[in-house]
Amino acid sequence: MNRLQHSFSLVILGCYFLPFFVFFFASLWLSSPAVFSLSVAAISATTLILYLLVKKREHVMQRRAPAPPASEPMPKSHPLKLGPKPISAANIIFDLAKKSLGKTPSFNLSHQKEIVDALIKEQEALKNSYEEELERTSSEKRALQSQVDSAQQLLDEREAELKKAQGESEALKTEVANLKFELFALCRIDDQIVTNKLHAQEEDTKETLPPK
Repeated sequence: MNRLQHSFSLVILGCYFLPFFVFFFASLWLSSPAVFSLSVAAISATTLILYLLVKKREHVMQRRAPAPPASEPMPKSHPLKLGPKPISAANIIFDLAKKSLGKTPSFNLSHQKEIVDALIKEQEALKNSYEEELERTSSEKRALQSQVDSAQQLLDEREAELKKAQGESEALKTEVANLKFELFALCRIDDQIVTNKLHAQEEDTKETLPPK
């Protein structure tokens, strides 16, 4: 069988490369674009024919392959028997089939209701899990939204307090400026009073002094 496959592969390689080299060297020898185009078309047609031949051979080999016997026991190294099996519909169906027909993974009509019930139970479990996850996500979203609202409210309060403090600061600045102006006016008045007193004392002194 291996020798036949090897011979078939050699025939395929020969049929594929022989036209290529023939038309390639012919195009180089004649230096004709038409011959080169013809060689490309021949290569494409040869590839397509070889592809169809290979597909037909695979189809024939699949039809000639012997079908496995229905009562053949499952090998011990089957991946379904390695390690702990997860609880799923596939394992439930396989266990039901194994209990009914030994080790052959086939099905009876009498177990269709149990198989459908197992699938429905798993679907219900998945649906409940999805609904719980959706509810948990919604709760977390509502909690986050509440935190965001609280933070926004606190920020608004801080902004209001800041605006109020800025208004009070402006009022204090205005009051300080008015007090400074009043103090400056009082100082000018005090200076004027002191100056008038000094002038009056000088006049009195001049009047009391004897003439020379």
